[in-house]
Amino acid sequence: MPIKTTSRPFTIAALTALVGLAACGDEKDAREAFHQANIEFRSAATGDEIAHRDHAAAAYNRITQLVQDHAGDGSGYAEAAAVSLAQARLGEASQAAIEAGRVESEAIRQARVIRANLSEYLSLSAIAQAASVFDPAADIAELDRLLDLRRDDAAHYAAEKQQIENQIADLEAQIAALRAKADAERRKAGEIELSMTGVSAQRAAELAAEVREFTLRADQYQLEAVRLEGRVGQLRPTAAEIDFKVGNAASQIAMLERSQEELRERARASQEDAAEARAAARAARDRLTQLGEALRDFRQSEVRTKSDAIFAKLRQAEQALSNARGPLAGSASATRAAIKQATAAAHSAAAAGHAEAAAAFAALAAAGISGGFDQDADSANAEAIQASEAAKSAFREAASALRSMRATGEAGDKVEQAAVRFEALAGIEPQEPADDMSYDSSSEDDWSSASPDTTDATLEDLLANLPEDMRAEVMAQLQTQLDMLNSIDDPEILRQTLEQMDQMAPMLPAEAAPGLDFIRRTIENRIAELEGEG
Repeated sequence: MPIKTTSRPFTIAALTALVGLAACGDEKDAREAFHQANIEFRSAATGDEIAHRDHAAAAYNRITQLVQDHAGDGSGYAEAAAVSLAQARLGEASQAAIEAGRVESEAIRQARVIRANLSEYLSLSAIAQAASVFDPAADIAELDRLLDLRRDDAAHYAAEKQQIENQIADLEAQIAALRAKADAERRKAGEIELSMTGVSAQRAAELAAEVREFTLRADQYQLEAVRLEGRVGQLRPTAAEIDFKVGNAASQIAMLERSQEELRERARASQEDAAEARAAARAARDRLTQLGEALRDFRQSEVRTKSDAIFAKLRQAEQALSNARGPLAGSASATRAAIKQATAAAHSAAAAGHAEAAAAFAALAAAGISGGFDQDADSANAEAIQASEAAKSAFREAASALRSMRATGEAGDKVEQAAVRFEALAGIEPQEPADDMSYDSSSEDDWSSASPDTTDATLEDLLANLPEDMRAEVMAQLQTQLDMLNSIDDPEILRQTLEQMDQMAPMLPAEAAPGLDFIRRTIENRIAELEGEG
């Protein structure tokens, strides 16, 4: 949120005020205060404004103490003191903006932490929701149905297998009995054959007939046993097939039971995950509530306090300019434009901060985080809109202040360009200039005609035109400013200084022309020297 300012333009403005008021009288206290203020401006311009803000703040405070009693006191230095006081207040506002920027950065960091935690909370809530809705009851019931079918099939196959095995066992028993009978008949036939020795032919014929009968019955028994063996041979493949079906059914039952157990385990794990996710989501929600409340409190206290400090300093700076309406009215207008630009920058930074906070609060409200964050979002949005409009208004006032300088010539063109840029930032479309419009160069001609030829003037020549009792004082002050200019090693900064002097020249009295020309030549020589070294 820092306001983009630099201390060197303040010093150049003070320097031009010095050469413009060199012949305004002999108010010793005012001259001494103004001289010391110039030294402090130079001190404030030394080093980085952010890294050495304590040093700069002390310098601006000392400037305020030095010149505030002389602003509007009726002396010849009153206007210079008023402009210097305004510039010191603007410098203090810049310092306040640095601190406000640090605080605003912290507020933005807190808002981004909220968004990061909000993402975590939403993820945990989604996990808890997904885990809690997992219900395998229907799948388990379907597996139960399939298990019942498979178990029924297994029982049926087992019964069928047992029936066939019983048939085979019965047939094998019958086969064994038939073979035993056949063996018995053959033994009897053998015994009869052994007894046929030494018997009559008739008896032998009778015994032979008995042998045939026993042998025939044995063959019949054997034939029946073979037939039954064939039946057993037919039943065994069927028994093997049924045995395979029994094993397959058992495998399917085991697989279904494992699937059912896995589902139950997943259900238990899902419930545990859901419970953990819900607990983590509750903790994240509580943390978000705390973060949101902390952001609200931080913005209402730290951010608002630092922001109010900027605007208080800027108001003081503008109030100080009320005593600069004479010869330094143009310088006062330029300073007023800088104040309005700083005001617009502060409002713009505030609008960005409010918008960032509004987005964070709105996200909290949308996620259902308790704490009244919807109202905070509405309030922050309203403040962002208000600050944005205030920034546009300040940019318009900055443009108006620039145009009130009545600058002409090339300086007037540059002032107009700056005013148009401010109006663009305020949302105003640039107007096409009328064909017959042209700037009046009479003021520029008056300046040129009133300015003596100072092409070869030295510092001593310049001082010779001043009252004798003021020469030493003015020389010391000019030398201080010239030392500061010679300490600048950046040609671009020196060119910017020349541009600012050109813008302010038409607003200064003709008596200031020699001193301003001398300073301009000094700066041009310094630029040539630096570029020659490069």
